[in-house]
Amino acid sequence: MERNREMWLSAIGLEALGDDPEIDRMMLEADEIATDRILEAVMMTDVTDGRQKLRAMIRAHSGMLKAASREWLVRGTLGRGDLHVMLTRTVLHLVHTVFPALRDDREHPRAPAPGPAQEREGPYPDS
Repeated sequence: MERNREMWLSAIGLEALGDDPEIDRMMLEADEIATDRILEAVMMTDVTDGRQKLRAMIRAHSGMLKAASREWLVRGTLGRGDLHVMLTRTVLHLVHTVFPALRDDREHPRAPAPGPAQEREGPYPDS
């Protein structure tokens, strides 16, 4: 990123896809390749149960990577080491804590959260 700063910033600035179908395809393909590499790094390429959800979480994390890169390269508010710590720890938290919790929730769904009326009334209805 540091060596190709302008190219990287140009690429991550294409958040609003749709102007050029070929660029859209390339950006989506790059997201999938990056997702594959992260799953390799965390040794989770063999996950089958909840695989699509896991991949979606990693792609969402890459949005944070892009924003953090701008903080480093444009604003100078984060350093390279800051990015390494932040992005490594958050992806590990996603795959080791959040993903298992989402997978468990699917197997054992929780009761839905109370609606607005229940929140106002409290736990005991008026008589």
